[in-house]
Amino acid sequence: NGTSVTVSAGGNYYLWDGSTMSSPTGGQFTAMGSVTYLDQYTILTKKNGNQFQWSGLAAPETLAGLNFATNESNNDDILRGLAVNGNVWFLNKTSLEIWYNTGQSNENAFTRLSGGAVNVGCLGANLAIALDSGLFFIGDDGVAYMTAGAGLSPVSNPAVESNIAQSTPTHCFYYEDGGRKFCVVRFSDRPAWCYDVSLGAWHERTSGANLGAWGVVSTVNVYGKWYCGLTTGEIYEMARVNTDVSDPLI
Repeated sequence: NGTSVTVSAGGNYYLWDGSTMSSPTGGQFTAMGSVTYLDQYTILTKKNGNQFQWSGLAAPETLAGLNFATNESNNDDILRGLAVNGNVWFLNKTSLEIWYNTGQSNENAFTRLSGGAVNVGCLGANLAIALDSGLFFIGDDGVAYMTAGAGLSPVSNPAVESNIAQSTPTHCFYYEDGGRKFCVVRFSDRPAWCYDVSLGAWHERTSGANLGAWGVVSTVNVYGKWYCGLTTGEIYEMARVNTDVSDPLI
């Protein structure tokens, strides 16, 4: 929100206010699965559960016991909550739900969008990312989707879907290069598949020359540059140079 950072990790909720790290308590549940932010509300999903709760307005440190709701369509566990285009998408094991801010306060702040339920789930908590234009995620049916409004559009091809069927992806992430937007499906035992959103085309990417996994597992845009986090814990700037870390770029 410009002053605070919230993190959900290991079932815990952490708040960094610029100088101090704390673990706010209270609310409907204490085991957190994911965290997102919309309209000055911090929204937390229950780990291994079908509920989500939200903070006080512009108060991520305050979790009121009545500020919560439950999945209404399939009543399955929420894997991830992501805010995009003014709504919150809850990606569940076998379904999706879209909720929005009602403009009311406290326990009445959120309600489900009319028709905002889809019988497609998410394959894993790390396999969904938010873009400016919508969501990209791997469905529980092994298909890669992008959202268009409240609808879904499959974007994967048979080669991508064959790799998803053979080896479960570990992460999805997003980056931009040369004005192009890329959504990545990463595997631990084979090259990653990268989707060019503008072209609707896929290509593979790997680290080194042995066609193994791409070492990147996360990306972030900050200070006008794209940075990536590797499986080794290192952070690198993504730049147009002819090396891949210290090895030749092939």
